Amino acid sequence: MTPKNRYLIVSFPKAGTHFLHSVLNAALGREQQMFIHYEDHTQQYRASLITEEFAGNRDKWINFGDNLPFAFYTGRRFTDPELLLYLVREGEVVMSHLTRRQIPFHLDRAFYYIFLVRNIEGIIASAINTEIKIAHFDSSLLDAIFLDVDLTALDVQDLPGIITKYFDILVPYFLDMLYWQYSNRAILIQYQDVMNCSPAMVRLLTDVTGEALSQQQIDGFYKVASSNQSTKLTSEDKIVSEAMVRGILGNNKIFHHLNAQINFLFINSKII
Repeated sequence: MTPKNRYLIVSFPKAGTHFLHSVLNAALGREQQMFIHYEDHTQQYRASLITEEFAGNRDKWINFGDNLPFAFYTGRRFTDPELLLYLVREGEVVMSHLTRRQIPFHLDRAFYYIFLVRNIEGIIASAINTEIKIAHFDSSLLDAIFLDVDLTALDVQDLPGIITKYFDILVPYFLDMLYWQYSNRAILIQYQDVMNCSPAMVRLLTDVTGEALSQQQIDGFYKVASSNQSTKLTSEDKIVSEAMVRGILGNNKIFHHLNAQINFLFINSKII
């Protein structure tokens, strides 16, 4: 029997959000993928239904289907976070990159927050490689950070500047995300746990489904999730490596501080 908890994935960008969501959705027997956004400049939330992973949450904002509340047929933006209770139903998992300050504490009893983290060099390398792939697919979907760079004709000499710029822009966001460790309703899991289906990932699947799962079932969920990975990077796509990022940011104290905070998180926090 599917448990009646609501789960909201709150992850670092490019930490494996879509893949984790696809595995959990497969385990729950659901196909609908939803992404919750928050715009700091308008202090509004938005929700999009994603039909494909490849830059899917950047595509045009589509109207919701008939199985969602009427309020969301006519308006795609909202300021009242309690409306999240209508978007994320009991027994569902929804994606986001929402920070701790973007969800009020009084909603904590309504959600479990799956806090997915990854080391900073992995995030930056994956993000830039994905943007390069997106640029060749449809440059109109590029993150605004990269609009002043022609990623389709990239010079290797441009990479240090791009890496440093991307990291500097995301530092405040990374710091805000780390506050999830102070939520009593946060379930912490690492990128490596998700990708390797570690015991921590098996426990998460058990918690979300409320069932003891066989290895054959879990393998099936991963097979479904892998088939949905349209932005999966091939070896040819991996122009920027984690080692390159570490080399370029090696003397950056904030870079080391953030990774130290992530390591501390998993050494000293209660993990599922």
